[in-house]
Parts: sequence; C-alpha cells; structure tokens
Amino acid sequence: RAMVGSTALAVLRASGARLRVFRPESAATAAQDAIERVVLPLDGSPESESMIAHAAGLARWLRARLEVVSVVDPS
Repeated sequence: RAMVGSTALAVLRASGARLRVFRPESAATAAQDAIERVVLPLDGSPESESMIAHAAGLARWLRARLEVVSVVDPS
C-alpha cells in the first residue's frame, strides 16, 4: 500500500487482468512489454488528480489508449 497507494492497490486486487502500476519515476521501465491501455483510477484525492498529466504522457508515449475510471468508496 505504501508503494502504490490505496486506490491503485484496490484496482490491482479487483482486476482479473495483468496490470502494471506506473509511478512517474518508473517511466523508463514502462515500455518493456507491449502495453495497449493505461488505466488511470481517480478517487477525487489530490494525489490521484496529480497523476493525470503523467498518465496522459505515458499513454501518448506508449501509443496506448488512456482509460480514466472513477473509484468510489462504497461505504
């Protein structure tokens, strides 16, 4: 949780697909595999909102589709 954040961890746990979590400092390693989609989970926090430009840049660099999802706490 400390490494990827609570929202990213929840998405990783709930997904049945292979996922790669991107942090801005790891962009150089992101292109090791063919990546078709970049999923950006937004939960309304300043931390998640600060990733918008990074995710858009990464998707553009990878020539991948950017998918933005809204994450809602059911409680």
